[in-house]
Amino acid sequence: MNKSYGSAEAIGFIEKPDGRQAELSVGERRQAARGFQELVDDTFLRHMSAAKSYDAGVVSPYSQSSILLGVLQDDGSRLSISVQSNSTKEVDYAFPRELSIQEISPDGYGHRYYRYKLARDGTEVTRLDVGDVSQKILADKTKRPDPKDYRAMIGFTENKIEELTNEIENQKLEKSLGLNDQPVGSDEIAKLTEILDSATPQKLF
Repeated sequence: MNKSYGSAEAIGFIEKPDGRQAELSVGERRQAARGFQELVDDTFLRHMSAAKSYDAGVVSPYSQSSILLGVLQDDGSRLSISVQSNSTKEVDYAFPRELSIQEISPDGYGHRYYRYKLARDGTEVTRLDVGDVSQKILADKTKRPDPKDYRAMIGFTENKIEELTNEIENQKLEKSLGLNDQPVGSDEIAKLTEILDSATPQKLF
């Protein structure tokens, strides 16, 4: 049965870690990991006709299958949900199961973005808070020089590479401090399951 949500209600359960949260036990992590894998696998079974599969090298260095789902909210905004099953044979950094969820405002801009990842050994699932995507895109637009200005474009590209490198390092630091990319428990997986029960397939570009 589909459920209607307010603009912030659907993912209001997601709490940003502050480094002081109670650490989940090994058993709690494993239980959440099993629930997450079942959620992803059940989603593929339920929406098999909407799944798209890609060989390694097409959209990523590893082969994967994806489903794009959506949940319309009361204020006209929606949740965009990407569910992935990835091969771990080609590279050593692919996660076997992933789920990304993003708020899309009525005007089409993407905002809060979260990425859930099942560990390669299947022992835990972590959530990465990517932040407000639209703010990052708009910031880039204000900095982007005229494409005809060759030297300025080179400088802009070099700065972007440096920014991305710093962002990766910052994510590593946040993870080590317990501020991001932390394991989640079964309660959060249950909330995701509730959302996906209301989700419908969307066109995958």
